[in-house]
Amino acid sequence: MDFLKGADTLRKHPRFYNTLFCNCTTTLIEHINRVLPTKVPFLQRRMMNGYTDYAAYENGWLAGHGSFAELRAKSNINARALKADEDPDFSKKIRTHFE
Repeated sequence: MDFLKGADTLRKHPRFYNTLFCNCTTTLIEHINRVLPTKVPFLQRRMMNGYTDYAAYENGWLAGHGSFAELRAKSNINARALKADEDPDFSKKIRTHFE
């Protein structure tokens, strides 16, 4: 619900993207910090989108077992997405490996 409220707020009051302070990662963290009891601490790497997945793994927010590398490899949907291309069940087909 917090994401939907945020989207509605953006519709009414657009916000500029900022590579360091208002990007996909920092916005996601704002939502997480509003709804979860455990807060994401401020770290410089938070501002770098390329570290988001590892930070989520470190905090135990990603489902799955195994190492970070194993989970990341399992989460890569590129081949499944290309194979499912225009399939009406595209969304299901790209997630079958998690069942």
